[in-house]
Amino acid sequence: MKRKDITDWLIHFTKDISSKNQTEIYIEDESEEGEYYLDYSNQLPFGHSSLTAFESLKNIVRECGIRYNYSLRNGRTTLFGGSPVICFTEMPLKSFIEYAKERSSDSNSTYGIAIRKKEMYKYGARPVIYGLSKDQDFRYTTNNNFNRTLHSSILPLNEQYRLVTFDLSDKKIDWSHEREWRLKKPKVDSDYIIGEHHSTYQEEVPALNVFSEDSHCSEILLIVSNQSEADELHDIVLAQLDSKGNEYGISFDPKNISLLLLQNISNTSPYPHRIEDLPPEAYYKVDFVSLTPQELSLLMETIEEAKTTITKKASLEFHKTTHLTKMKDGDYADACGEANIHCYNPRDKYLRKMIELGLAYCYGDGYSLDVIGEKDGSQSVSYHEFVANEVCVFINKKLGTSFYAKTYVD
Repeated sequence: MKRKDITDWLIHFTKDISSKNQTEIYIEDESEEGEYYLDYSNQLPFGHSSLTAFESLKNIVRECGIRYNYSLRNGRTTLFGGSPVICFTEMPLKSFIEYAKERSSDSNSTYGIAIRKKEMYKYGARPVIYGLSKDQDFRYTTNNNFNRTLHSSILPLNEQYRLVTFDLSDKKIDWSHEREWRLKKPKVDSDYIIGEHHSTYQEEVPALNVFSEDSHCSEILLIVSNQSEADELHDIVLAQLDSKGNEYGISFDPKNISLLLLQNISNTSPYPHRIEDLPPEAYYKVDFVSLTPQELSLLMETIEEAKTTITKKASLEFHKTTHLTKMKDGDYADACGEANIHCYNPRDKYLRKMIELGLAYCYGDGYSLDVIGEKDGSQSVSYHEFVANEVCVFINKKLGTSFYAKTYVD
């Protein structure tokens, strides 16, 4: 039976995150020493004191995973059992949107990632348990800010992550309308992302990578509000797809990924109740511009000239005009380094063709172009930077592109 109140999808909605609502969580390890280690599941990315709900969604794509979370409220976990979880709702899309708009923006949003229910079930996600069969018998074996573990006679430990307080007496605690599902962090972390916690320090953070090629997910939907947000998120997704991962080598190779624009269905009548009922126009579409035969010919001629004539000319010009002092080994008294031509616009028509031809590759959120020819053996960063700039200016002038030279100092 087709019912409008039942859907095949689960939605993990993102929300505004602030450092005011975060706290450092230290977990006791299982060694005899009983030492504590910092758990990064609930932390903001390095350098951020807050993220909007849309930024949180972008961060999931960039990190290639959904972080497990302790669901803190006023510095205290709302979970039972001591394990962080990932939360979902099985509310149909219309109900989800209406509910999110009724609540404050820092509690819910209409940004999220949707995954088929049966596929999240394979990961171990289960619907929550609303309330105890007894009259709220809360007897704890552990009760602190991030671990509220009930006595096993009340509820087995491996099921406590599913428990949500439910009390229709004077307290009137009722979250059953959220139709929540949860996925508990496994004891042995099978997936992780690389989180930056210092400018020079990265940490493996347990996360669910639904984007990897080994994922159970046959289809992933990213939910945004409008066209400009979809444009921005699309380009992040495209760069990740081009590199098959992010800058830390975390896999990004989903079987099928789409962007859903709520703006495109806001005036639909009747408003679709479920993701299954959405019209094709609800999804983001982009048309890439292909090169004409004349443009392809110009591209190949430009690259050939850049790799030969321009590279050689720039190299000779640098040696002729530089004021750097030569050392005994014949190189210059200068910092060591390299420079290359890069592009940050994944939709550039010339870039797309160069990727196809194996003349450009993605390295996370940008692209490196193989358009500089053979240089001499100098390690001088000034030399490499000069040649790269000369080649870049030439290519941009010929193709009308906005590529740029990027310098790396050893």
